[in-house]
Amino acid sequence: MDSGKVLMGILLGAVTGAAVGVLFAPHKGRKTRKLLTRNAKDMAENLKNKVKDEAESLRARANEIEGNVRDKANDFANNVRNKADNAMKNA
Repeated sequence: MDSGKVLMGILLGAVTGAAVGVLFAPHKGRKTRKLLTRNAKDMAENLKNKVKDEAESLRARANEIEGNVRDKANDFANNVRNKADNAMKNA
């Protein structure tokens, strides 16, 4: 699943949940605001952690790809060097 869609779903759910929570709040205004603030902070922390985890995952994948490209480039360079050496010996 696309991570952008997941994040949008999380945000939409959070906004919807907050709106429904305010409309059907069983507590007085001050307590409801405290609960909403606490929940918003928790959701923000969770979102921050998810973004951090995704960034680490992408960084690891980029490093893996970079290593693969570097290995293939080295193999190609060595192959060309060997062919050039053989051509020079045969010439």
